[in-house]
Amino acid sequence: MTKIKRGFVYFNILQALLISSLLYPQNIVFAAINEQINYQGKLLDASSAPVPDGTYHIAFNLYTTATGGSPIWSSTTTVPVTSGLFSYMLGSTTSLAGVDFNQTLYLSVNIGGNGGTPSWDGEMSPRKILGAVPAAFEANNAQTLDNIATSSFLRSDQADSIAATVSSPLLTITQNGTGDLLNLFDGGTEVFSVLDGGKVGIGSSTPTYTLSVAGDAIITGALYDSANSAGSNGYVLQTTGSGTRWVATSSLGFLASESNALESTVTGIQDTEIFIGNGANSGTFTAISGDATLANTGVLTLASSITSVTSLANLATVGTITSGTWNGTSIADAYIDNNLTISASGT
Repeated sequence: MTKIKRGFVYFNILQALLISSLLYPQNIVFAAINEQINYQGKLLDASSAPVPDGTYHIAFNLYTTATGGSPIWSSTTTVPVTSGLFSYMLGSTTSLAGVDFNQTLYLSVNIGGNGGTPSWDGEMSPRKILGAVPAAFEANNAQTLDNIATSSFLRSDQADSIAATVSSPLLTITQNGTGDLLNLFDGGTEVFSVLDGGKVGIGSSTPTYTLSVAGDAIITGALYDSANSAGSNGYVLQTTGSGTRWVATSSLGFLASESNALESTVTGIQDTEIFIGNGANSGTFTAISGDATLANTGVLTLASSITSVTSLANLATVGTITSGTWNGTSIADAYIDNNLTISASGT
């Protein structure tokens, strides 16, 4: 093989056009580019003469240090050499896509001769630092806005997200004018609004209260009153005019001993008739005005302010009338042992 004279091999990077996708993270891409770097060099023998023409084995390595360390990228290939000159596109054999070019990198070259089997001459030194042409600096500027990476901005033309690990609020919206703070749309329909002043509308673009919901709602957790209380089982929510509070049903006149107390007391409402008692529609009426029907068993007490009974027909029962007036005559402890029929005319 032809011995390559160490220290007299000249490498000339004629073009290191590192477009943004090579210099910077791959998630910032604006156009498809050729992710390769053109590299040219000249090989000399021990007498400083160009090596014979032929195809030479060459190994390229990229390091993050000038000496030592392990390569972060390697490529072994064969390169045609004419008059000692060669040209090769780094990345054409082994992709450079996984290399982070946003750091200082060093290129090393190892020549393996022009035989069928490579016979490596050893990595040449010093390693060559990779630089960038002016266009690459302009590409760097294209990836920032006021020196802030474009990846730090949200895009309005496609789905995007915000993610950070911070102790401060992730997103802050400040409205110094009189316009709304936030409007969310489902197509052309506004479904969520935060107005100037903080009023929130769900399904409403014009909320009139702190929270306005237009549509159905479901609450799967507790509902708290103005005193920050969730109440107890069986309590009802009562308005105070300026707030709300949970109250026991017993404080409203309901029987607290049974969940169906009212149902067992009032057995039914049919048209204008109310039945109080058990399922047989019997029981006691008190403080009642209007028409009433007493069926089956029970006691009917008429207030002293009642001076007459009209249209009373078919009063057929056995019992005691303790007080009252009949046809203008006072009745006292009158006992009826047979059926008494009183017609509508009062006879």
